[in-house]
Amino acid sequence: MDVHEEIIPLLMDKYGLHQIRAKPEKMHYAFEIPGIPKEAEYLKVLLPYQTPKNKDKPLPMDLESETFSKVFGTNQNIFESFVVQRNIMGPCWLTIKNCDFHALQNTSHCSVEVAVPRANCVSVSKTNDPAPSLNVLCINVQPMMNGKQGKQEVGSVSIALYKNLPQDAPVDENLKPDELVTLVRPAGGSVALPAGLTQLARQKEI
Repeated sequence: MDVHEEIIPLLMDKYGLHQIRAKPEKMHYAFEIPGIPKEAEYLKVLLPYQTPKNKDKPLPMDLESETFSKVFGTNQNIFESFVVQRNIMGPCWLTIKNCDFHALQNTSHCSVEVAVPRANCVSVSKTNDPAPSLNVLCINVQPMMNGKQGKQEVGSVSIALYKNLPQDAPVDENLKPDELVTLVRPAGGSVALPAGLTQLARQKEI
């Protein structure tokens, strides 16, 4: 209660809030700072990511006073906080409720984008279905020396796409990509492609 009475009014004033959710909770610590007990009771404070004042100014990690000596999690980003709270461990199936399919457009590279009103609308699915497969894109960049400028530059870029690879099973080392593209540019500012490239490309044509 001493920590609560000291820190809450300061946070409300700093961030322009009318109320703040806080409660005591036992926490475990497993990092490198000396003097921190492995388990202790802390004051857990929940702050919104969007605040009326100072939303881009987190509390300093070295903040201390008469009632507390350490502050944790002040720089935790919103994605890290979300996946930890919802217990989302790596790629998995999710159950998403109260979806709005029109609120978001072109905010990511995902084919489907949805917005939910609260974090607890997203939970790990209890289905026994196998983990979803992945499409994997491999990029290989080959440098070359530019003799005139005396520095490395990009000579070619190869892109290989593997579709529907399993997450939880080994992949054959000799697996051929579903799609393969190689882009080559003239070397060292020359207008000519590397010698023999055209003949080699014809041999590799499918």
